[in-house]
Amino acid sequence: MIKEAIVKIVNKQDLTYKEAYTVMNEIMSGETTPTQNAAFLAALSTKSAKAETTDEIAGCAAAMRDHAIKVETDLDVFEIVGTGGDNAHSFNISTTSALVCASGGVKVREKRRGGAPRARRMSLSLTRIDAWSAAKVAFMLSIAGGIIQIVAVALLWGMLNVVGVFDQVTQIVSSTGLDAGGFDLTNVFSLGTVLSAVTIFSIVEVVLITVLVVIFTLLYNVVSTLVGGIHVTLGDD
Repeated sequence: MIKEAIVKIVNKQDLTYKEAYTVMNEIMSGETTPTQNAAFLAALSTKSAKAETTDEIAGCAAAMRDHAIKVETDLDVFEIVGTGGDNAHSFNISTTSALVCASGGVKVREKRRGGAPRARRMSLSLTRIDAWSAAKVAFMLSIAGGIIQIVAVALLWGMLNVVGVFDQVTQIVSSTGLDAGGFDLTNVFSLGTVLSAVTIFSIVEVVLITVLVVIFTLLYNVVSTLVGGIHVTLGDD
């Protein structure tokens, strides 16, 4: 039956429950060769990117359960002692064993070792930074910084004007006799003039910061290729 099943699956057809059961029963009984077993399993897992059907899974599972050796125990609960993991996110054998036993009808309790849980740690390396993404982030942050500068200068100018700092400076200059041309600090440093100067400065600042970040990113990628990136260790608190 296994040969017919392989041909059927290769032709992109699904097995019925009975066919899947019969094939797996032959495999579990030792009536097939290792090559046939491998071909059957490979055909099932690669049949036109289509997952195994419910009938195929159920039929194979039923045949394997019929051939399973039943373990008798007088225990009310079967206890599996877990290690609590190895802090490396690897395969957890104790938990999987508990699930397998429970699927066989055994009441299972997984007991982990006592003691405070150890903090997890993960070591990462920053080996490369995408220059385009770094440029976009730097550009947006520098624009935000420029806007903050403009708003801050406008608020500062308004506060100085309200408290009369400009008028006081103008009076001091007038008392020295140096204002022959009618010096007025408010006109020299008017709000429009100050904001225009700060805006120009902010634009230049945006361009410079973006260019410098791109240059730094490219240099970091070159150095990282030669000596390795920055190593970072992350851990729980």
